[in-house]
Order: sequence, then C-alpha cells, then structure tokens
Amino acid sequence: HIFPFSAREGTPAADLNERTPKSVMTERRRRLQEIEKENAQRYLQSLVGEQLEVLVETEVADRPGYVKGTSCRYASVAFRGHLPALEGRRVPVRILGLESDMMIGKPELDSTDRITLTIL
Repeated sequence: HIFPFSAREGTPAADLNERTPKSVMTERRRRLQEIEKENAQRYLQSLVGEQLEVLVETEVADRPGYVKGTSCRYASVAFRGHLPALEGRRVPVRILGLESDMMIGKPELDSTDRITLTIL
C-alpha cells in the first residue's frame, strides 16, 4: 500500500517546517505504483507452468463457464469449472498463462482423470 505523508499531531514529523509539495508526492506515488505493477506482473509470470492450489470463490463474470479463486501464492486464478461443485474447495491448477492481473489455468487431474479436491 502506498500512502502520501500526512503529519500526525504529537509526532516529530508534525513539527517539521518544510513540506514536500503535493505535486511531488503525487508523482512519487505514481512512480511507485508503476514499479509495483511491473513487479507484480513479473511475479505472476514466474508462476506460469507451476501447479498451485486454488481456493475457489466465485464465477468469472465476463467468462462463462469459468470460476476463480485465490491461489496458495495469493494470486487470482481462473479456470474452467462449475461453481456449485467447486466453491469453497481447494483445487490443484496448472497455470497456463496470464491475462491482465489474473492467471489462467487448467485443473490438474490425477491418475484416474479426476480432480483431487480438498474440502475446507
């Protein structure tokens, strides 16, 4: 999280006479957000090809037949699935790629061609 400085009464910084101009704070915040986004994309890209456990939470609104959840690596993952059967379950998912801020995956099957689910 990125927040601009705000003086709090009773702190040493509140007594400082010189203040950073708002325009400088805005530009610094913008640059930090840009770096944060680049780092997040690099991190998500590093997970492509990995198998992650995904806690299924909801459907993907603009992608019929897909569910999404949060992976064990704290990243959003979408994959083909039926929400009533998967909601609240952990599903092993192979990450195939990245679309915007969400990873796209495919559920991993076991030797009997079934998905091994973990019920919470």
